[in-house]
Amino acid sequence: MYNIYTSGTGEIISGRVTNLAGAPLSGVTVKAYIGTSLQKQATTNSRGVYAFKNLSSNTAYRVSAEKSGENFLDQNVTTGSSSDWGTPGNRCGILFVSAASGPPTAY
Repeated sequence: MYNIYTSGTGEIISGRVTNLAGAPLSGVTVKAYIGTSLQKQATTNSRGVYAFKNLSSNTAYRVSAEKSGENFLDQNVTTGSSSDWGTPGNRCGILFVSAASGPPTAY
């Protein structure tokens, strides 16, 4: 693990959004909150990937994902504190899997 964000400060939360079959979902709005206050917002790309940069170290965030026709559970993510030659404070691989609100689909 290494810090891919070498030109900035702060921590990163990143991950992916998929359907139940593991296919990426693009155009999903992902938001990071401290309490009820919105801190950052991102939209997933064609591979379902999102990222927030410049986040505070050692801070608890509630991360949510939203897209019409999809249903996601919020996640609680706490950043660490990145330092040279130490453990990165970034949190990567935060996965959201849609449990679509419509009828079940066989995969």
